[in-house]
This record gives sequence, structure tokens and C-alpha cells, in this order.
Amino acid sequence: MSNAQENQQRLISVKTHGAVGNGTANDTAAIQAAIATVKAAGGGTVYFPRGSYQVVFPAGLSAYSSLFALPSNTAVEFEAGASMTASAVTGSTLFAAVFGVDQTALPVSNLRFTGVRISQTAPGGGQELGAGIMLQVAPDTAANSVTNVSIERCHFVGTACAIYILQRTSAGTATRQVSGVKIHNCSGLGNYSGITADGEDIEISGNTLVGSTSSPASYYDAVSIHSGKNVRVVGNHFSYYGEFGVNVRNSPNNLSGSSNILIAHNTIAECTLKGIGVYTTSGETVYGVSNVSVTGNTVSHSTNGNGCCGILISAGSATVGTPMNKVAVTGNLLNNCNVGLEITGTGGVPLLYLTLANNNVFGRPTCAEPQLKVNHAQLSSITGNVIDGENVGAAYKSVAIENLQYSTISGNQFYSGSAFTDTLYFATWTDVAFNGNHCFGKYVFATIGSTCVIDSNRFTSAGVCALRPLTGTWSLAQARIEAFGGTPASGTWAVGDRVYGTPAAGGTIGVVCTTAGTPGTWKTFGAIAA
Repeated sequence: MSNAQENQQRLISVKTHGAVGNGTANDTAAIQAAIATVKAAGGGTVYFPRGSYQVVFPAGLSAYSSLFALPSNTAVEFEAGASMTASAVTGSTLFAAVFGVDQTALPVSNLRFTGVRISQTAPGGGQELGAGIMLQVAPDTAANSVTNVSIERCHFVGTACAIYILQRTSAGTATRQVSGVKIHNCSGLGNYSGITADGEDIEISGNTLVGSTSSPASYYDAVSIHSGKNVRVVGNHFSYYGEFGVNVRNSPNNLSGSSNILIAHNTIAECTLKGIGVYTTSGETVYGVSNVSVTGNTVSHSTNGNGCCGILISAGSATVGTPMNKVAVTGNLLNNCNVGLEITGTGGVPLLYLTLANNNVFGRPTCAEPQLKVNHAQLSSITGNVIDGENVGAAYKSVAIENLQYSTISGNQFYSGSAFTDTLYFATWTDVAFNGNHCFGKYVFATIGSTCVIDSNRFTSAGVCALRPLTGTWSLAQARIEAFGGTPASGTWAVGDRVYGTPAAGGTIGVVCTTAGTPGTWKTFGAIAA
């Protein structure tokens, strides 16, 4: 047994220090006295027997401070049937926390929270909600750190943020003062933000967080990561948040980038803005987001709602900085979202080494945006996805892949039933291989570079399609193009390319290119008996 575990075995009941736990008495001072005893002993467990504990934030409490400041080797444990209600913070500029870190005893390590149940009362005039548990240091230096923290089976109701890990870094450095945090099997209801996880070696698993079923648009993210390294968000259930289920976002305070992020096997429902986002916004400096895996998640939205974006990977309006790179989006199910997959870089900051594989995307009725949107990506792979835009609204594209370079698109199924001409829109490609895909819908290839290869695909038209004039010389080898509507009048074609018409007695199956060119020479084939 470690020294930290031995220290935490000292059980200090808050009731032996005067806490009443009757739901009306102010137990703040008694709990602080119990923590002081633990600190003097070098560690121990602050134990809450069954009861309802009332605590009160003092007026003018400093921003980002805590009501109960914990030193190293401290555990907080609630017995079954124990709970705490905290009043709102009065007169603070930003929220404080119920439990936090003892800033006079840094560095702090070996903290454990088990079965903690915290709710906050609705704030009145001049009051603000706070956090349930906050892990942060001030000032932010390498010597000041918080490490080895376990938060298990805790429940939070009505806080500004259930668990807040505040991570500030210096520009371009990799120093992270908060590390080694595990958040397991916790739950939350009506917290404006769920978990903010800015730090290193953080695991968030098995948690259930619900924002507000009555007014989700006023709530924020279930999980936010602004400056994270080695962060795992796995097997959670998030619903009814107004912005994101999981948000990995560069922000002005993120000066060292985020890397090695795993978002896997989560269920996300009814999040108004986005299910999962990895992105930056206009005006933010990009220090880099890399090695992000988004895999096996289910994102859904009701058919009657406004419909969120399922997964967003975006460099926003950034024009300088380290590109976002090595992002893999694989094996996700996105259902009834207004936008399924939106993947966007910029001309100055393209996405690099993007992998989109084996995702299933089903658009909600009358979607107003593409179910797959890719723009400004390089060295990327789009393979094995099923993108169903059958319900996309009239005058909208269901698939739009533009400004793609040095990449592969293969083995996908793209569906669209819209009446709009350009429902499947592929444009401005350089060195792109488009192989073995099935495209059902009204497709357009525009400004396809001379080094692109379009090979062994099946095109099934929902109506008369328009192949736009293509730049340079390109290959459309062994293509099966159905219901095109006759001999092509535009485009550059290779010998052997076939266009299938609508079979009719006494007619032919289609036409085949016998001389390459623009549009080349064509002959009918496959006579059909009358």
C-alpha cells in the first residue's frame, strides 16, 4: 500500500467537527475544520455520513477559488444517502468552486472523490453559479501542479460546471500543470457545462450528463477540451446540451495545442449545435490540433428538432499557424442530423492526413446542408462510408467534396434523392484517386485536375445529369454511368467508357467510347430485341 493510500485511510467525519447535516444548518465551517485536520495529519478521508449538508459561499469570494481547498493525499467520500447543497456565489467576477485545490500547499497530488453529490441553488441578484469540483493552479508554473486525481460515482445538479479542470500554458510550451485525472461513472443534470478537461493524461469514461430537456439552447458543452494532451473520452452518454457533446477547441488560452485525443463509443443525443467538434474559430491563433481519433460514436437528433451537425472537424477562419493534422473519423453512426460530417480547412491552413472511414450518415428529413462536406484537405483518405442524403432538401447538395489534394476516395456509397442538379458535387481536385464508389444522384465533376484518376465507379442518376467540362486530361476508366440520358456532349473520356441509358424494347443498352477525346467518339452497344 502506498503512503498516499495509508494517509487516506484516516477517516475524519465532518460530524465530529460539528457538521449537522439536517438540511438547514450551515455546515461550511465544520467541513473546513475537518479538512484542516486532514491537512495537519498529512492526509486522510473527509467523510460525510448520511445527511443533507448545507454550505454557503461567502460574499466576495475570489474568482476561481474554492470553498473547500484540499491538500495532497486527501479523499472526499460521501456515504450513500449523503448530499450537499451549495448556495450561489455572491459578488464574484467569475465562478468559484465547492471543492478545489489548496493553493497554499502546491504541488498537490493524490486526491480522490467518491460518491460526492452536490447541487447548487438557483442564483439571485448579484449571484453566480459555481463549479462542483475545480482543479487548477495559480500562478501557472511548472512547479505548481495537480496530479493523480480520481473522481468516481459523483453526481452534480445545477452547477455552472460540474468538473472544471483549468489548464493555462505559456505560448508554444508543452507544460501542463494538471495531469493524471480519472473521471469515472459520474452523472449530472442541469449543469450549464459538464466537464472541462484541459490538462494531460485525463480519462473521462462511463459518465452520463444531461443538460436541459426544456431549454437545451441555453446550456453549453457536455465535455470541453481547450488544451489537452492524452485525453480519452470513452463510453459516455451526453444529451440536451445547447452547443457540443464533446468539444476539442483551440482558444486564446490554448497556447500549446491539443494532441492525442480519443473520443470513442459515446452516445450523444439532442445537442443543439454539434455532436462532436474538433475546431478553431475566427481570430484564434492555431498552435495545432493533432492525433485525434473520433471512432464508434453514435450521434442523433430528433426529426422534429433543428438538427445538429453530427461531427465537425474545422480550422475555421484560421489563415496561419500549424495545420490541424492526423484526425481520424471512423465507424461512427450519425442519424437525423442536419449536417452529418463537416470537414473544413482553409486555403492557408488545410487539414492534413485526414481519415474518414466506415462512417454511416443518415440525414434528417429536408436537410438544409450536406451530409458530407469536405473542403481544403490534403493527404487524406475517404473510404468505405455510407452517406445517405435521400432526404436532403431541394436546392441543397447532399455530398460536396472540394479543394482536395493528394488524396483517395474509394469504396463509398453516396446517395441523394434531391431534385437539385448538383446533389453530388466533386470539384477542384489535384492528384485525387476516385475509385470503386457508387454514386446515386445527380452528380457533377468540376475543375478536376489532369493528375486525377476516376476509375471503376458506378454512377446511377436520379435524373438527367450534367458532367461539367473538365480541365486537363483525366481518366474515367471502366465507369458505369446509368440513366445519363444519351451520348455525352462534354467532358474528356477514355476508350471503353460506357454510358447506360434507359433500356427499352427495340433500343440499345447504352453507348461506349471508341475514340478518346472531348467528348470523344461514341457507338451504341447491346441491342434490345423488340
